[in-house]
Amino acid sequence: MDNHPKLKEKVGGNIDALKQMGDQYGPEAKKEVDRTWQQISDIVKTGVSPANIEKIKSVVQEKVDKLKQLGDKAWDKGMEQAKPYLDKNPQVKKLVEENADTLKSGNVQELYEKVKTAVEKGDMGDLESYVKSAADKAKQSGFGGLDQYFDKIPGGDQIMPKLNQLQDAASKHGDEAQKIFKDAMSEVTEVLKKHGDRAQTLASKAKEDTKK
Repeated sequence: MDNHPKLKEKVGGNIDALKQMGDQYGPEAKKEVDRTWQQISDIVKTGVSPANIEKIKSVVQEKVDKLKQLGDKAWDKGMEQAKPYLDKNPQVKKLVEENADTLKSGNVQELYEKVKTAVEKGDMGDLESYVKSAADKAKQSGFGGLDQYFDKIPGGDQIMPKLNQLQDAASKHGDEAQKIFKDAMSEVTEVLKKHGDRAQTLASKAKEDTKK
């Protein structure tokens, strides 16, 4: 990656996400990541041309999407396991549910142990610290990786400062402001996905037209 700046620019963020998912989502995810490294290695052996960079980008994106699905399954399984403890303590349940989007990107088994300990000991201190740490990591990673799309759309460089302002306001003004922030992030994600899909469709159409 360091030897090929263009490759790093195109797939660096997703490579980091892939590695993190492999570390967090268990043996099946780790095997998937190892297979991905092999695929990338095989492509790079034939050269780092623009076409190969796009091919690597496609492979990595496909695997990221697949591992996100594995992560969702791991989350559902973990929450099913934690349900008896969550039902015993509404305060713990509320904390986990309100921060579910952030916690999903972490180690679900570790979260389960924190929930179990919090309920059994009646002390939420350790769990609250864990949730805060997860939130800080999510913030540092650029709103779950959305910033990787901003340089691809007109005026994208103006979006991140606005989101930072919104997040800062949300952290200071209670539950209603937090809800506004979460709604805004959902809308931004949806718009980016929509335009990403449209761009991909146009690119595919352009390739087909070229062949004709």
